[in-house]
Amino acid sequence: MASQLPFKDLFRQIIASNSISSISPELDHGNIQVINLLANRLRDFGFNCEIMNTGNNKVNLTYDINLGEKALIKNIIFTGDKYYKDKKLKNIIVSEEYKFWKFISGKKFLNENILIMDNRLLKKILTTLIGCATLALVIVICYDVIMRYIFSSGSVALQELEWHLFSFIILFGGVVVLIENSHVRVDLIFNSSIYTERTREVVNCIGNLVFLIPFCVIIIWASYPFIYDSFIHSEKSPDPGGLTNRWIVKSFILLSFGLAAVIGIMQIVRSLNKLCKKDD
Repeated sequence: MASQLPFKDLFRQIIASNSISSISPELDHGNIQVINLLANRLRDFGFNCEIMNTGNNKVNLTYDINLGEKALIKNIIFTGDKYYKDKKLKNIIVSEEYKFWKFISGKKFLNENILIMDNRLLKKILTTLIGCATLALVIVICYDVIMRYIFSSGSVALQELEWHLFSFIILFGGVVVLIENSHVRVDLIFNSSIYTERTREVVNCIGNLVFLIPFCVIIIWASYPFIYDSFIHSEKSPDPGGLTNRWIVKSFILLSFGLAAVIGIMQIVRSLNKLCKKDD
């Protein structure tokens, strides 16, 4: 049987087989011998193989791959050399044992690489929008200054557009800084050699759960009514010639703090994921 042969011997048989393809009947040997060797090997691995005759001493090999349902890893046991403890080896390998509290584990439902990619994508989108808003703000300010001091002609709408753009830059810029973890803070723990990585992750979870997310929820809850009223009543600038649809700039508060809350939740999940790995 082909399955009883080592791979090296199987390859030797395949190489030694006559499988020259040629338009000349005298030189054409077909591929039946090679296909039979491969089919026997695949069948021994559990594949469902079918050989279809195409004529001219040629056949096609088709096989089905049925991966079956996903299975959870109940136990990981290392046998043989016990120089390294099982706990250390489990931290090295990719697979993880299933535990009911590991619903946030990167090997179960959460892929940490995807989480990082989501952060990068969100950061890229926001930085692009903020960059465009900053460029637009510079252009509007320059135009407004030139018109006022050279041509003695001002515009209330342009002046209001300036602080609309400025509000967008500040609010969503704060979300970008949160993604980069670059907000100004008193670093008594994160950069201290006294505390372990586990302690830093615990502090990060507590900070997001106790301070960031509740603060975002309060801001969203408090800002929604006056954003809704602004939209319903089509609020516009009280100054003549000002901008209309003031609800748009007010909605920046709701959107930015909503994104900040989502980022906070993602950071909590990532920290808990690291803590679960360290507990194994």
